[in-house]
Amino acid sequence: MAGYLRDPKEALEDPTTTFKVQNTNRRGIEIIKLSPEAAAKVKAVDSICLEQVGAPPGTLQKAVPWNLPDDEYSQKYLYCLCKKIGIANDDGTFILDKTLRLFTNSTMWNDIKKAFSECNQLTGKSNYETLYKITDCFYSKVPVLLNL
Repeated sequence: MAGYLRDPKEALEDPTTTFKVQNTNRRGIEIIKLSPEAAAKVKAVDSICLEQVGAPPGTLQKAVPWNLPDDEYSQKYLYCLCKKIGIANDDGTFILDKTLRLFTNSTMWNDIKKAFSECNQLTGKSNYETLYKITDCFYSKVPVLLNL
């Protein structure tokens, strides 16, 4: 079946996987919709990470529009999700070239690239706190959200 990816990392490594800008909401936030294949892989990893870290159901629905509380479960969940789809390093920083592919078609590409480069320098007390801080920094700098 064309476009079927067995490994979540393949969605980001496959050059034919596309992400499109869906629209801009009333608050001027650009919404970027993941491809159906990439969204399916994120959803598949969701259940693994929920079980692995003990985060409550519905955490993915809070993570994607960036509405996660700053607590240990959310931080560990986000780290697990990003590691399993292949966009995070062991230390909690993002693998920039893979992460930036999520935003390739954004009208805010330069702002996104700059924000990730700056925010990716942050560190926390753990790898999962580092990833949370970087993500929070990014979303505070650029009015863009991912959508499944």
